[in-house]
Amino acid sequence: MSRDHTPSFKRYVALGDSSTEGIDDPDGNGGYRGWSQRLAERIDTSQGGGLHYANLAVRGLTTRQVRDQQLEAALAM
Repeated sequence: MSRDHTPSFKRYVALGDSSTEGIDDPDGNGGYRGWSQRLAERIDTSQGGGLHYANLAVRGLTTRQVRDQQLEAALAM
C-alpha cells in the first residue's frame, strides 16, 4: 500500500490502568515504558514525527472508572 493510503494520526490519547500506564514493563534502560508509549513511538516514527501523545492511564482503575475519569479528558484532547 502506498504512503498516500496509509492513515495518519495527529493525536493519540491512551486510556486505561496499570497495563496502559506501563507498570512492570521494563524499557531495558532501568525505567518503564508501557505498550501505549511503545505504540505512540511506532506511530510517530512511521509518520516522520509530529504525533501528540498523552497517557491518562492510572493504575488500579476499573473499566467503569476509566470511562468515568478519563474519557471526557481524552475526547477534549
